[in-house]
Order: sequence, then structure tokens, then C-alpha cells
Amino acid sequence: MTTGMRLGEVLALKVADIGKDRIYIRHSWSFADGLKKPKNGEERTVPLLPAVRQELLVLGAQNPHATGSIFFSNMPEKPVDGKIIGRDLQEALINIQLSKGDRENKEKREKAKKKSKLGIITVWICC
Repeated sequence: MTTGMRLGEVLALKVADIGKDRIYIRHSWSFADGLKKPKNGEERTVPLLPAVRQELLVLGAQNPHATGSIFFSNMPEKPVDGKIIGRDLQEALINIQLSKGDRENKEKREKAKKKSKLGIITVWICC
């Protein structure tokens, strides 16, 4: 969310794309086409926060396939399904709206879920 990257660009990320203070966007991924060039066919860079960099590198180091992919799946040649990222993003949006005690309250959780769906739609539209 801090980079404005498209989902396909996120799914195509490799450890080698992570610079000291930026991400080098060199590829995109779609389940229909596989690995391809980014939109408009042009590589670009985006700023990268240190905390986000660290988490991306930690996740990439957990890849059991040694492919360098950050968002890996159980199939070495394919990244994780983008729906999982969307689901986890929605869960994070719900959790940041609720206090720790309210996270177990079904009514408050449903209300936050409706609000978070609007947030996810905004994220997908603008990116």
C-alpha cells in the first residue's frame, strides 16, 4: 500500500528487485499470461520504507523453492494467488479499525468488514 504497485507487480516481486531504498519494478504477473513486462512495458522504481523493505526480505528468505520470489506459493513457478493478498489486506483493515477487545465482537467486526471492503475497492481501483 505504501508503493502504489499493481497487484501483478507485487506478485512478480523477487528479492533481487529490492534495493536499499526502492523497489525496481521489472515484471508483472498474471495467471493468464505468467511473467511479463509491467504495464506500458516500462520498468520503473518506487520508494521503499525501511520497515517494508525488511519485511519483504524476511518473507523472501522463507521461500523454500530458491526462486527468489517474495510472494511464493507451493508451486515454484507461480506466486501466491492474489485473492489471498486481498483477503489478508481486508483482515488487516478490519483489525486496525477495532480495538483488541472489539475484534471478538461479531457485530463490530461485521461493521468494520463492510467499511474495509470499501477500502479494498479503493486500493484496487487506484492501483
